[in-house]
Amino acid sequence: MSTLRYIKAFISDRQVASITPTSPFGLRKLLRLLDLTQRVDIVEFGPATGVITRKLLGAMTADSRLIVFETNPDFVEELRRIEDPRLAVHNLPAQAMRGVLEERGITSIDTVVSGIPFSFLKPHERSSLLRDCRDLLRPGGKFIAYQVYGHLKKPLASAFNNVRIHVELLNLPPLVITESVREAEPEPA
Repeated sequence: MSTLRYIKAFISDRQVASITPTSPFGLRKLLRLLDLTQRVDIVEFGPATGVITRKLLGAMTADSRLIVFETNPDFVEELRRIEDPRLAVHNLPAQAMRGVLEERGITSIDTVVSGIPFSFLKPHERSSLLRDCRDLLRPGGKFIAYQVYGHLKKPLASAFNNVRIHVELLNLPPLVITESVREAEPEPA
Protein backbone atom coordinates (compact mmCIF):
# COMPACT_ATOMS: atom_id res chain seq x y z
CA MET A 1 0.00 0.00 0.00
CA SER A 2 1.40 3.39 -0.92
CA THR A 3 2.16 6.04 1.68
CA LEU A 4 -0.56 8.21 0.10
CA ARG A 5 -3.19 5.49 0.72
CA TYR A 6 -1.83 5.14 4.26
CA ILE A 7 -2.25 8.88 4.86
CA LYS A 8 -5.81 8.76 3.47
CA ALA A 9 -6.63 5.91 5.84
CA PHE A 10 -5.10 7.88 8.73
CA ILE A 11 -7.28 10.90 7.92
CA SER A 12 -10.53 8.98 7.42
CA ASP A 13 -10.20 6.29 10.13
CA ARG A 14 -9.44 7.37 13.70
CA GLN A 15 -8.30 3.83 14.51
CA VAL A 16 -5.27 4.23 12.21
CA ALA A 17 -2.35 5.33 14.39
CA SER A 18 0.28 6.48 11.91
CA ILE A 19 0.68 8.14 8.55
CA THR A 20 3.36 5.69 7.37
CA PRO A 21 4.14 2.00 7.76
CA THR A 22 6.78 1.02 10.31
CA SER A 23 10.29 1.56 8.94
CA PRO A 24 12.86 -1.23 8.51
CA PHE A 25 14.67 0.24 11.55
CA GLY A 26 11.52 0.01 13.68
CA LEU A 27 10.86 -3.51 12.42
CA ARG A 28 14.35 -4.69 13.36
CA LYS A 29 14.10 -3.19 16.84
CA LEU A 30 10.68 -4.77 17.42
CA LEU A 31 11.67 -8.21 16.09
CA ARG A 32 14.78 -8.28 18.32
CA LEU A 33 12.43 -8.41 21.31
CA LEU A 34 10.92 -11.72 20.17
CA ASP A 35 12.15 -15.30 20.16
CA LEU A 36 10.63 -16.81 17.03
CA THR A 37 12.96 -19.82 16.87
CA GLN A 38 10.36 -22.10 18.45
CA ARG A 39 6.60 -22.60 18.07
CA VAL A 40 4.63 -19.53 19.19
CA ASP A 41 1.09 -18.23 19.18
CA ILE A 42 1.07 -14.50 18.45
CA VAL A 43 -1.81 -12.03 18.44
CA GLU A 44 -1.35 -8.79 16.52
CA PHE A 45 -3.59 -5.76 17.01
CA GLY A 46 -3.86 -3.15 14.27
CA PRO A 47 -1.53 -4.64 11.68
CA ALA A 48 -2.65 -2.11 9.04
CA THR A 49 -1.16 -3.22 5.72
CA GLY A 50 0.77 -6.09 7.28
CA VAL A 51 4.34 -4.79 7.29
CA ILE A 52 5.00 -6.35 10.70
CA THR A 53 2.67 -9.28 9.94
CA ARG A 54 4.80 -10.29 6.96
CA LYS A 55 8.03 -9.98 8.97
CA LEU A 56 6.59 -12.12 11.76
CA LEU A 57 5.47 -14.78 9.27
CA GLY A 58 8.89 -14.73 7.65
CA ALA A 59 10.61 -15.38 10.98
CA MET A 60 8.10 -17.75 12.68
CA THR A 61 8.40 -21.53 12.64
CA ALA A 62 6.14 -23.58 10.36
CA ASP A 63 3.95 -24.70 13.29
CA SER A 64 3.43 -21.22 14.78
CA ARG A 65 0.18 -19.22 14.54
CA LEU A 66 -0.49 -15.52 13.99
CA ILE A 67 -3.98 -14.16 14.72
CA VAL A 68 -4.55 -10.55 13.68
CA PHE A 69 -7.28 -8.05 14.52
CA GLU A 70 -7.83 -5.11 12.16
CA THR A 71 -10.91 -2.90 11.84
CA ASN A 72 -10.07 -0.92 8.69
CA PRO A 73 -11.75 -2.72 5.73
CA ASP A 74 -9.07 -1.66 3.21
CA PHE A 75 -6.33 -3.01 5.45
CA VAL A 76 -8.28 -6.23 6.08
CA GLU A 77 -8.61 -6.74 2.33
CA GLU A 78 -4.86 -6.33 1.91
CA LEU A 79 -4.10 -8.66 4.84
CA ARG A 80 -6.34 -11.37 3.40
CA ARG A 81 -4.15 -11.38 0.28
CA ILE A 82 -1.33 -12.86 2.38
CA GLU A 83 -1.45 -16.55 1.62
CA ASP A 84 -0.15 -18.34 4.68
CA PRO A 85 -1.99 -21.07 6.62
CA ARG A 86 -0.48 -19.81 9.89
CA LEU A 87 -2.30 -16.47 9.52
CA ALA A 88 -5.88 -15.80 10.65
CA VAL A 89 -7.25 -12.34 9.83
CA HIS A 90 -10.22 -11.02 11.83
CA ASN A 91 -12.07 -7.85 10.86
CA LEU A 92 -12.71 -7.12 14.52
CA PRO A 93 -11.38 -4.77 17.20
CA ALA A 94 -8.71 -5.91 19.63
CA GLN A 95 -11.37 -6.19 22.34
CA ALA A 96 -12.74 -9.27 20.51
CA MET A 97 -9.51 -11.21 21.17
CA ARG A 98 -10.71 -13.24 24.14
CA GLY A 99 -13.83 -14.49 22.35
CA VAL A 100 -11.97 -15.32 19.12
CA LEU A 101 -9.27 -17.22 20.99
CA GLU A 102 -11.90 -19.16 22.96
CA GLU A 103 -13.67 -20.10 19.70
CA ARG A 104 -10.36 -21.38 18.33
CA GLY A 105 -9.66 -23.37 21.51
CA ILE A 106 -6.63 -21.24 22.40
CA THR A 107 -6.30 -20.73 26.14
CA SER A 108 -2.97 -18.91 26.22
CA ILE A 109 -0.62 -17.09 23.85
CA ASP A 110 3.07 -16.25 23.74
CA THR A 111 3.03 -12.68 22.45
CA VAL A 112 0.78 -9.72 21.73
CA VAL A 113 2.13 -7.19 19.25
CA SER A 114 0.06 -4.03 19.12
CA GLY A 115 0.00 -1.06 16.80
CA ILE A 116 -3.41 0.25 17.85
CA PRO A 117 -3.65 3.80 19.19
CA PHE A 118 -4.34 3.08 22.87
CA SER A 119 -4.70 6.83 23.46
CA PHE A 120 -7.98 6.68 21.52
CA LEU A 121 -9.47 4.13 23.93
CA LYS A 122 -11.40 5.19 27.00
CA PRO A 123 -9.41 4.53 30.20
CA HIS A 124 -11.63 1.60 31.26
CA GLU A 125 -11.39 0.06 27.74
CA ARG A 126 -7.60 0.39 27.77
CA SER A 127 -7.33 -1.16 31.25
CA SER A 128 -9.67 -4.01 30.36
CA LEU A 129 -7.81 -4.83 27.14
CA LEU A 130 -4.42 -4.77 28.86
CA ARG A 131 -5.71 -7.06 31.64
CA ASP A 132 -7.08 -9.46 29.00
CA CYS A 133 -3.69 -9.49 27.30
CA ARG A 134 -1.89 -10.14 30.58
CA ASP A 135 -4.30 -12.89 31.56
CA LEU A 136 -4.02 -14.67 28.20
CA LEU A 137 -0.23 -14.50 28.00
CA ARG A 138 1.71 -17.52 29.19
CA PRO A 139 4.20 -16.82 32.01
CA GLY A 140 7.17 -15.19 30.30
CA GLY A 141 4.94 -14.07 27.42
CA LYS A 142 5.34 -10.53 26.10
CA PHE A 143 3.08 -7.61 25.32
CA ILE A 144 4.80 -5.32 22.85
CA ALA A 145 3.22 -2.08 21.66
CA TYR A 146 4.66 0.26 19.08
CA GLN A 147 3.33 3.81 19.23
CA VAL A 148 4.34 7.33 18.31
CA TYR A 149 3.87 8.50 21.91
CA GLY A 150 5.13 6.98 25.15
CA HIS A 151 1.75 7.20 26.89
CA LEU A 152 1.40 3.47 27.65
CA LYS A 153 3.99 3.24 30.42
CA LYS A 154 1.61 3.93 33.32
CA PRO A 155 -1.30 1.74 32.08
CA LEU A 156 1.11 -1.10 31.30
CA ALA A 157 2.80 -0.82 34.69
CA SER A 158 -0.55 -1.27 36.41
CA ALA A 159 -1.38 -4.37 34.35
CA PHE A 160 2.07 -6.01 34.16
CA ASN A 161 4.21 -4.51 36.95
CA ASN A 162 7.08 -4.11 34.48
CA VAL A 163 7.67 -1.95 31.44
CA ARG A 164 10.72 -1.44 29.26
CA ILE A 165 10.80 1.44 26.78
CA HIS A 166 12.71 1.29 23.49
CA VAL A 167 12.85 4.23 21.06
CA GLU A 168 13.61 4.09 17.35
CA LEU A 169 14.46 7.56 16.10
CA LEU A 170 15.00 6.36 12.51
CA ASN A 171 11.28 5.80 12.07
CA LEU A 172 8.93 8.47 10.73
CA PRO A 173 7.55 9.54 13.14
CA PRO A 174 9.93 8.23 15.85
CA LEU A 175 8.66 4.99 17.30
CA VAL A 176 8.21 4.21 21.00
CA ILE A 177 8.16 0.46 21.64
CA THR A 178 6.94 -0.66 25.06
CA GLU A 179 7.65 -4.17 26.27
CA SER A 180 6.01 -5.89 29.24
CA VAL A 181 6.44 -9.49 30.34
CA ARG A 182 3.84 -11.67 32.07
CA GLU A 183 5.42 -12.71 35.32
CA ALA A 184 5.10 -16.27 36.56
CA GLU A 185 2.52 -16.85 39.27
CA PRO A 186 4.12 -17.33 42.70
CA GLU A 187 4.37 -20.90 43.91
CA PRO A 188 1.89 -21.75 46.69
CA ALA A 189 3.53 -21.85 50.11
